Amino acid sequence: MNGFLPKLLELLEKEKIPYLVLRNYENLPEKPLEGSDVDILINKEDEKRYSEILKNAILESGSLILFRFRQSNCLSFFVYQKKPFPLGTWVDAFWEISTKGFKFANENYLLKKRIRHEKNFFIPPPGGEAATLFLKDILTQGFIKERYLLKIPSLVRKDEIGFVKTLEPYFDPKIIKEMLEICLKEKWKEAMKKRNEWLKILILNNFLKNPINQMMHFFDFVFSQFKKIFTQKGLIVAFVGPDGVGKTTISDGLAEKFKNLFFKRVKKYHGHFGFFPELGEIYKFFFKKQFSENSILQEKPMGFFRAILHIFYYGLENFLSWPYFIFLKIKRNLIIFDRYFYDFFATNVSYKISFWLFFFILQILPRPDILFILLAKPETIYQRKQDLSLNEIKRQLNAFQNPSISKLTSTVFIDCEKNPEEILNEIEGIILEFFSKKYGTK
Repeated sequence: MNGFLPKLLELLEKEKIPYLVLRNYENLPEKPLEGSDVDILINKEDEKRYSEILKNAILESGSLILFRFRQSNCLSFFVYQKKPFPLGTWVDAFWEISTKGFKFANENYLLKKRIRHEKNFFIPPPGGEAATLFLKDILTQGFIKERYLLKIPSLVRKDEIGFVKTLEPYFDPKIIKEMLEICLKEKWKEAMKKRNEWLKILILNNFLKNPINQMMHFFDFVFSQFKKIFTQKGLIVAFVGPDGVGKTTISDGLAEKFKNLFFKRVKKYHGHFGFFPELGEIYKFFFKKQFSENSILQEKPMGFFRAILHIFYYGLENFLSWPYFIFLKIKRNLIIFDRYFYDFFATNVSYKISFWLFFFILQILPRPDILFILLAKPETIYQRKQDLSLNEIKRQLNAFQNPSISKLTSTVFIDCEKNPEEILNEIEGIILEFFSKKYGTK
């Protein structure tokens, strides 16, 4: 099976969609340059057709769209392919080359003068590539990335005319000549000093060309940035089950699997965020006695008042964690809980408490997107860890399989009799499919 990127580039040419890969194409079509996205330039009127072609490439390559987002100047997809090798990458299709809503390069010229790469996809003319690399870095971040320091002068020497033609709709000839000289002589510090001046000229020239259209375009950019910031792109998963079923092993393995994929960070927590001190520590401080928090998972039933204290104490902490939950998801984190509030329903806390109280409290608490309930034969669990008796393990397994839990959140039962790698692959597939359905189709 071909990978997603070769298939996408093949279909774009087959369907006669004019395109070019703007930068960082050295390892294409197999994969992007390490640490880079795939940035493609298309015509604005081809956006809808491009989107359909990308989805067809996804289907034909057996890949998944994990996230889709439209900004004022581009359409972005995060694509994950499993075969022929695992790869997750952003694919951004631009119809204009701009910074902060202000165009700085002539897209029509670039598409008209595109050239075919030796690996059979299209790239910009050398001067056009140099101009976009140079101004994108200077205008957006104020310096040139190290990997472009030698490339930009080399490209300019091959095609000075292309450099000028790419920029001349937005800058005066004198400014373009100044930029050209800086690139040829590699005066990068001078470019950094000129950044603010060039940005002001760019903004003024865009407004002078079409004030009303530019104003609307700028507001469209601002709105898309706010939307991007506040769109939740993270995922929260929790693992529950009796001690010895493999929660820690699986959650650690999952964190390792996802650490270099779509998510910016993978954060792992044990039961709760830990904003409040453990009740055991409070008990020890006031009564000067050692108290193990693990006792809530032992077989001896808690007294009614102590059980109520546990539920409301940790329930309050979770409730106050709502803003942090939302913040972590907006920041594109994968949050993994080894245990969660559901544990109280199956352990000795539940002996004295009716399920309706758990149900009520869970209605107002932040809940995971997916709750994984880990199951295995009682004998297998007991053989792995003897913290609980065989009878208690059986009781907890039955409690975790109570259908009422599934009414509270999306629940998946995982057979932990299999080897850890099989289990992790199964869970990875479930998470990717869930994420794709939740965010990739919007």
